[in-house]
Amino acid sequence: MWYRPYVCMTPNTCHVLDDGFERIIGYCVGTADTVAFAQRWRDTWIHGINDKQVTEPDNKIDDLSKNHEMVEGLGNALYNARCGML
Repeated sequence: MWYRPYVCMTPNTCHVLDDGFERIIGYCVGTADTVAFAQRWRDTWIHGINDKQVTEPDNKIDDLSKNHEMVEGLGNALYNARCGML
């Protein structure tokens, strides 16, 4: 969930390290412009979030397990581009 926006929106700043035998042993993802990335996240990326899995902030649903504080925090981070990575 967290790497995909970087790979899709800023692939030139995403790197994977393999061990020479096609096994991934590390990765580094990022962006050169955090403010622009966060804005693009809000403008384009949030439209692809499955709202049945992560609901928008303040949107209570019948499934009480999805109204948990941690899930609400995740929704806030995803839909508002407010998280430690951004």
